[in-house]
Amino acid sequence: MLMFIGHLLLAIFIIVCQTTFFHHLPAWLGRPDFTFIFIAFLAYRFPWVLGSILVFLTGWMVDV
Repeated sequence: MLMFIGHLLLAIFIIVCQTTFFHHLPAWLGRPDFTFIFIAFLAYRFPWVLGSILVFLTGWMVDV
């Protein structure tokens, strides 16, 4: 459970960085999509039930 909460906090941190800091990068430099990399990491790290919940919550936070 502690790993679940830790990765959820990491997802929040990644989303905040991606929407605030990386948004100010010039378009010609490109804007990295660390959320996609994090979701791919979750697919290999967690069992499918916990991974599905984390991916759903991460995607929901990005959409909101």
